[in-house]
Amino acid sequence: MFPNKVKVYEQMRESEEAINAFMKQRLLAAKEDLLQNNSRVKRNMRIMVEVTHSIPSTKHLSSTDWKVRVEGRVQGLQSEEETLKADGNRFLNYIEKIKLEFPGSEDLYPTVDWVKAKSGSGATIDCIEVTRSINKEQKKKLNNSPIKVKLSLCLENNPPRYRISAPLSRILGGIEEATRLQVLGALWQYIKSNRLQDPDNREKILCNQELSEVFYCPIGKERLEFSEIVFRLKDHLTDIPPLELSFDVNVHSPVPKMGQAPTTDAFYYDLTVFEHGGHHKEYIDFLVNCEYDFYSQQAPDDLFAEPSDKTNKLVLNGAALKRREQKYDEKIGASIDALKRSYKQMQFFNRLSGNVRASLSSTIIEQNKWLRIMQEEQPSMYETSYETASQTVEHENAQFYQDNQSWLLGEIEQYLKKQREEKEAQAEGENGKKQQSESEREDNEY
Repeated sequence: MFPNKVKVYEQMRESEEAINAFMKQRLLAAKEDLLQNNSRVKRNMRIMVEVTHSIPSTKHLSSTDWKVRVEGRVQGLQSEEETLKADGNRFLNYIEKIKLEFPGSEDLYPTVDWVKAKSGSGATIDCIEVTRSINKEQKKKLNNSPIKVKLSLCLENNPPRYRISAPLSRILGGIEEATRLQVLGALWQYIKSNRLQDPDNREKILCNQELSEVFYCPIGKERLEFSEIVFRLKDHLTDIPPLELSFDVNVHSPVPKMGQAPTTDAFYYDLTVFEHGGHHKEYIDFLVNCEYDFYSQQAPDDLFAEPSDKTNKLVLNGAALKRREQKYDEKIGASIDALKRSYKQMQFFNRLSGNVRASLSSTIIEQNKWLRIMQEEQPSMYETSYETASQTVEHENAQFYQDNQSWLLGEIEQYLKKQREEKEAQAEGENGKKQQSESEREDNEY
């Protein structure tokens, strides 16, 4: 009963390893497909830059406050209430960095930098506001000229996108911007279509004239490993420059009086943004972080949680369960090895207790076979096949070793003789040491 259970368990382990290998392969294919062929939708975003001149406070009547507010919205998708939700298309979700500069007025107003946080949870405002003040002396220094403002917007791209150099763009079919993975895919298609792989070593690429010019291959060294080509791609991929918007702030306009509404100037800009459909970011995070664990130890309440929460818990539990599974596999493997050894010993003693003489005879015959194999015992060329066959049949009978014990007696005599010689040599050595110590003691007495 026990061997059958062990066999079934081993079959289950083999099936589990096959399933794990298949799941890893499918996950890798899903990662490549999701990163290469990501379905991005082009949208039009309208950005509004609003400059407001507020009423001076009672404490600082000699100064004027002005505020720059930057906000935007993807047109035709959601209302303002829906945009401010956690899963809405917020303006700051599309922006990675914002930089506000004041050319010519750096001594009055330093540069303002805004960098997107890794986690935007809890944010209720979807805009950037910068408030500055100016007094009469600063207005005189400006000499009735407006304050120039330059707004730089860095769009967020996940995965990151790069600007491709002109030589590499010509090879890739005119692609100007792409992700690193898309560039590698297009470059590999170019190598395959032009049959530039070395037939002897498939890891090396035979650079033609175009590739030699792009990757700076001197004459006589046109063979490059693909890993070296990937390393040299960094010279042809640069960050996409930010979008720059310029406008002027007129601080010399009449200051609104108490009870009047603040004056406002608005500037509008349209730009193209790309967004992923559905839960694309969750799919990316899940596929990149998890190995193959689709299961998790979730509480019943977690089943009704939001999809993003369930995904994060599933990813975290997958790594912990993998370590726990490996630990239990090691313990189970050690237990199975110990059970196998115990089962073999049990079989041997059961067979020995049934018929001791037959068991010992078969053991002696088996040992003789292995001994002949180890000594590479071959029949003589003068022996006939009949003699060899009869000798083999005779040696397979345990009675042969009981009748022909001359070799056994000779081995016993040699062993006893060797033991006797070793004991005599040991006794002579001890006597010599005793005599030497007695002579030294007598010399010391005299």
